[in-house]
Amino acid sequence: MVMMPSIHHAVVTGLSILSAYGLSLYLKKRAKHAPYPPGPKGYPIINNLLQIPKYHPWLAYADMAKQYGDMIFLRAFGQPILVLCSSKRINDLMDKRSSIYSGRPYSTMMNELLDWGNIFSIIDSNKRRWKRQRRMFHQTFNASVLPEYHHMIRRHVNRYLVHMLSSSSEFISHTHHALGGIIMNITYGFDAKSKEDPYIAESLKVSYAFKVSALPGAFLVDNIPLLKYVPAWFPGAGFKRFAKYYRNATYNSQYMPFNFAMDAMNRNEVQPCAVTKLVETFPDPADPDYGEIKEDLINALGLSYVAGVESTDALLSAFVLVMAIHPDIQKKAQAELDRVVGPDRLPDFDDKDDLVYLKALITELVRWQQVTPLAIPHKTTEDDYYDGYFIPKGTLVLGNAWAVLHDPELFETPMEYNPERYIKDGKFDDNLLNPLDFAFGFGRR
Repeated sequence: MVMMPSIHHAVVTGLSILSAYGLSLYLKKRAKHAPYPPGPKGYPIINNLLQIPKYHPWLAYADMAKQYGDMIFLRAFGQPILVLCSSKRINDLMDKRSSIYSGRPYSTMMNELLDWGNIFSIIDSNKRRWKRQRRMFHQTFNASVLPEYHHMIRRHVNRYLVHMLSSSSEFISHTHHALGGIIMNITYGFDAKSKEDPYIAESLKVSYAFKVSALPGAFLVDNIPLLKYVPAWFPGAGFKRFAKYYRNATYNSQYMPFNFAMDAMNRNEVQPCAVTKLVETFPDPADPDYGEIKEDLINALGLSYVAGVESTDALLSAFVLVMAIHPDIQKKAQAELDRVVGPDRLPDFDDKDDLVYLKALITELVRWQQVTPLAIPHKTTEDDYYDGYFIPKGTLVLGNAWAVLHDPELFETPMEYNPERYIKDGKFDDNLLNPLDFAFGFGRR
């Protein structure tokens, strides 16, 4: 009994020393790093959650940059977020320091509930499966390979033009079908002739789910992962029903066309396509990596619809809008086509270099109406110091393409649609910032 006070005293003293030591380490760490980039003050616990825009965030962040500068630092439940609103910041961090800024944030919705954790646009870029899937994707869709598929593209474009002539009021449906048909043909050797094609229908669902779930803050479960255990029938658990529906659509969009291509290969009836090329590189089925390599191929090719169709479809819709509200621009483009191509044939790939005004028109369209005005978030994989600021490991990094491509210091009257800004002395002006460098994402992907 006599020893108890001494033991108690020793425990209290030890805990006090440990607490003081831990606090000193924390304060030293805080003291030694530079300040965070500027940003709005937040609230306890939730931090800047209420200040993170839910609608048209690219516009809100561009407006926020007028107050805080071209780097905006926020937090949500302790999660650091960095928004980059200038070409300099994006180039310096996401391109020149891509080894640090090419991580992907973990999303409970995308990685778990939708089961997209092994798709290369979601996987961290330092992982083996990401490298394999990226190689597969680029073997299929890099610029040097596409001429092999020109005949497929011509066939679908001709079919598209016939549909547009017969029922132009349905141009959105015609466009979806044409673009989806091209991707399905190139990827799986399947010629989708019907507008109600089930393969395209399932892929459209996945494209929608990707657009929704990729927006930061779209689902509370990404901030509070424990919500994933809430049953789907529970009030307010609509996100669980959303995930189940689109997880099934994802499976169908990937495996239905792939199995079609494999069955056609076994019957020697498939035309050359991405599947036929890449399957030839497979190891023997007895190889322990065979199953993983096959799954990686299915995932990589399944992404082609989201990557190719969604972006092109949005641009074509914007093109129709621009031609409707700018008939003077439409007349200039038509005049160039008449002069270069003539009335007896359709434009072809070999005409591209001679269609200067049309190239400027499309380039300006990419600048004026971005497909992804706020790129998919990246994540820092280690602490970084930049321009006097500290950017901690695990920070979500967003590149605001809209702010860059509507920067009045780079583009005169940026809100106006003006193809002639890209033409100088009758030639395409390559000195202006190329919108293609910013319109479809940044860094090592």
